Amino acid sequence: QGEREILCGLDLAVPRGRIVAIVGPSGAGKSCVLKSVNRLLAREAGVRTSGEALLDGVPLWGIEADDLSVRRRSGTVFREPDVLPTSVRDNVVLPLLLDGIRQESVLEEALEQALRETLLWKPLRDRVLEPAARFPPGVRARLNLARALVGKPEILLLDEPCALLDPASTELFEQVVLGLAGRCTVLFATHNLAQASRVSQRLALLWEGRIEEYGPTHRVFQKPIRGITED
Repeated sequence: QGEREILCGLDLAVPRGRIVAIVGPSGAGKSCVLKSVNRLLAREAGVRTSGEALLDGVPLWGIEADDLSVRRRSGTVFREPDVLPTSVRDNVVLPLLLDGIRQESVLEEALEQALRETLLWKPLRDRVLEPAARFPPGVRARLNLARALVGKPEILLLDEPCALLDPASTELFEQVVLGLAGRCTVLFATHNLAQASRVSQRLALLWEGRIEEYGPTHRVFQKPIRGITED
């Protein structure tokens, strides 16, 4: 961006269906890695890229890249548990509405499935027409996760989604993410090392825009190869 290198020589292969945590200090480039996958980085002024990023062999950057198709294949949940100023139902099924789906039975089935996946069906099944903003942050964070999942993304991008949540809400969010293993590829950026150890199968340490270490989570925690990782 401008004359500053944000990500440098990044080489990262994410296995299908695995949960991969990205850890590192503030400013290391964790959010930029996620924005490189969903192409939100392309909207930022002055950004220049080189190299190659592929999602199941399809280029995410370059003249062949298509914003709409890329975003349909990915889902993103951000740090702030903000929701749209609409009902629970319309928050969750928004991606389907944007795709032109209007058949009520399809929308209701997708809504129920997404709420079940995020452990929200029982508490919200009779409240789906209420404003989503009425609910506490932990519920709103999982509503955002439900919206990200309703389109059945190939890859789910989580950018510190529990940073503003209490421990009980964090535990529920992590429980949902763990249930996605094997069904959806997850890139989970977090400052919380304990969280990374709980939810991820592979761990990447990002430091000043570079991957310093990457491997199975238990190995990186117990027997780090790089001194900077151990520190």
